[in-house]
Amino acid sequence: MTYHTLSLLTAALILLAGCKMDPDYTLPKGESGETILVGDITEDFVLSAGRYHLEGTVRVRKGATLTIERGTVIASMPGFDKYILVEQGAKIRILGTAEEPVVLCADKGCNLPGYWGGLIINGRAPICGAAHRVAEVDEAERDQYYGGDVPRDDSGEIHYLIIDSPGASLRADVEHNGLTLNGVGSDTKIDHVAILSSGDDGLECFGGTVSPHTILVRGAEDDLIDLTDGYCGTISHLYGIYSSESRERGEENLCLIETDGNLDGRYPDAKGMTSATITDCTLEVRGKGPDYGVLARRGASIDLSKCEFRGSGRVGQLLRCESEEGQSSITGSYASGLTVSRPGSREGVTAHESEQITGCDLSLFDWVERYYRRAAAGDQR
Repeated sequence: MTYHTLSLLTAALILLAGCKMDPDYTLPKGESGETILVGDITEDFVLSAGRYHLEGTVRVRKGATLTIERGTVIASMPGFDKYILVEQGAKIRILGTAEEPVVLCADKGCNLPGYWGGLIINGRAPICGAAHRVAEVDEAERDQYYGGDVPRDDSGEIHYLIIDSPGASLRADVEHNGLTLNGVGSDTKIDHVAILSSGDDGLECFGGTVSPHTILVRGAEDDLIDLTDGYCGTISHLYGIYSSESRERGEENLCLIETDGNLDGRYPDAKGMTSATITDCTLEVRGKGPDYGVLARRGASIDLSKCEFRGSGRVGQLLRCESEEGQSSITGSYASGLTVSRPGSREGVTAHESEQITGCDLSLFDWVERYYRRAAAGDQR
């Protein structure tokens, strides 16, 4: 890839735009000439189009808004501590376009699962359990919280974003995802997001009411989509691609979509279980696929509307509900062209199969392919 740098004048204009960082935060140049990102954003800040080098954690603190303009590339160093976190009460505005998306990626190329952390957004929308509406973000920082009683909470907006090679892990049970939405509210607008080569889940929603649309997840090494902690939104126009490479970690219960009702079983009597809707969705399996297509457990319910399973691969069981710690359910309609290894129990599954269903059109993500073609040609606009 061609490395583009900001001029000193551009950096100066950013600093003079009324934006303030942590007192120790500057926009220095690294050895490569790229502008370095690390530290706390404490007041509204704008990243103008250019190429930046993520060398540590960036936290958008309560009351601040981080705006990232179209055409911006943030290339991260390797490591678990390299991620962007938006606190409760803070906002992020990612203003990419089809021709000039915003890109968060590894600094050594693409298709490097688990190379860096990812993007985490903490909101104030409800999570599972009235007594547990605020919980620790135990997969990243012990002093960060999410959840609350603001279903229409607004954490900002995301348009035309590529997240490449996220999902770094600290140890087996402490891992980042590609895009993590913790208690994010319905007034947060998220559309046209591509999550590629994640070392853990692609998209994970811990509670909240946000409804992302036009989402591509390709190559996650755990679940493509993981919905838990009382998530009650809708994900529409979703295209997921699962390949044999995703099984290399050897984890059990790998899924295309996993939905979990109650804080991973820690509060079996909690109310406000996950009740999610997936609509206009295509899930494609290439090669040896996951254990489950869609798995609902611990009281979770998921409605599939126009969901298509396709590909040349194999899945262990297409739809499965588990009744331990609360009866789960899968409703709606789907079409399947996958090879299924075992039929499994239909308890809790009332979704019906229809050959007439078509899911998400992959052409909705042509903008992703166009970006990588330009990047390969040395054009990083």
